[in-house]
Amino acid sequence: MITHRLFIKYFHKQAISQTIDWLDSYGIPYWDLCFMQHKTHVGANLYIEDSERHVVEYRAAGSEVIIFTNSTNRPLEGLRADT
Repeated sequence: MITHRLFIKYFHKQAISQTIDWLDSYGIPYWDLCFMQHKTHVGANLYIEDSERHVVEYRAAGSEVIIFTNSTNRPLEGLRADT
């Protein structure tokens, strides 16, 4: 899993704990957990992303991405996951 949740100074421990709690509560398996700003630097076969900026970056890099729908990315065209 790749996420960019470490953008609030002095909130890293809480952000990491919240992320792990969320993954565990929904039964989402993970073996690697990457907290990084430039997500495209991690090579994956498929990305699931809710950030419009990152969807655009993945596409520009030629990567496949599923848009995880939220209120900010509705204008984007493409394959979506709403839940």
